[in-house]
Amino acid sequence: MWMKYGTYLLPYRQLSNDDRFVIWGYGKIGKALAKQWEVSRVGRLIAVVDQAAATQADRPPFLHAPEDLRCMQFTKVLIAIGNKKAANSIRKQLHAWGIEDDRIAMDFGREVHRIFVPDAWLRLPDAASFSKIRNALQLHSIQGGWNFVRMGNAHDGGYVMLDDFRPGGIAYSFGINDDVTWDRDMADRGYEVFMYDHTIDSLPEEHPAFHFQHKGIAGAAEPPDLDTLEHYVEENHHAGQRHMILKMDVEGAEWKSLLACPAEVLQSFDQIVLELHDMVMHEDEDEMLAMLVKLNRTHAVIHLHANNWGNEYELDGHAYADALEVTYANRAVYDCQPGGEPHAELDAPCCPSLPEARWA
Repeated sequence: MWMKYGTYLLPYRQLSNDDRFVIWGYGKIGKALAKQWEVSRVGRLIAVVDQAAATQADRPPFLHAPEDLRCMQFTKVLIAIGNKKAANSIRKQLHAWGIEDDRIAMDFGREVHRIFVPDAWLRLPDAASFSKIRNALQLHSIQGGWNFVRMGNAHDGGYVMLDDFRPGGIAYSFGINDDVTWDRDMADRGYEVFMYDHTIDSLPEEHPAFHFQHKGIAGAAEPPDLDTLEHYVEENHHAGQRHMILKMDVEGAEWKSLLACPAEVLQSFDQIVLELHDMVMHEDEDEMLAMLVKLNRTHAVIHLHANNWGNEYELDGHAYADALEVTYANRAVYDCQPGGEPHAELDAPCCPSLPEARWA
């Protein structure tokens, strides 16, 4: 089995043993930097600052709310935020507190490569479970001579879709981060795009057709930041609307969100493009299969591409990527027949520096 190994690099050259520094952000980047520091021990890491810490009564003692930073004695701040707009906003806040750029680090190099791990070291699901998942992701062809097109980024953040868009249409986009290329392409096709991401405060780029909320999606309402797809559709007065389009890249929240969504809401979407996470190492295989089976009742898989940011596993002669990009078409709108082929000419590796992952 080939596993992707990647890490953000602690900026050793910008730190000295006399530095008392702070990491602002405790997501993927912040955790990687903190872990490296535990090994290198260059300087002294005195605190990790995170926005969520303001509401975490039981947070670890090293994790602080941003306001705590003003009371600390430190020499440098590492802004461990991947969203450039959000990182620049934090830098401006630091400037307002009298902290100049010579005490701020924002850009961190990254190493990405693959390492081989014997399958015997892993606790993989049995072959029967994989077989059910494979069957639930069977490709279909679209009858009627439809063309396909790539929407969004040239690599990660781009999706292969059926070239059937309706000016004046409505699109829902969950999971934005710092990439609005898909949303912009949809807006250019005449869609109003309703965008949700509770991990960012604002969009990296504005557009008259963008409608953004600092909220995320879940299988049930979790105030104040999370709610259901059904709720958002009703809130926007789109209940009963037809021919909408849905895009979702929400780091694993797709399973519970779509499993809980009523079929009549799913029927509102002609196309659904999903980033499916944890295909192999999922915590609940029954939940995953139930969601795929449910979605198959209203929609059919018309394109599938393995995301090479995830790991790749081998079992029973098949290769399984842990993350997939999947495009679904509404069975009530399109004539979907089993036996389709992926449109590989439109695919591109999500991580350009790694070979493509497989699902075969």
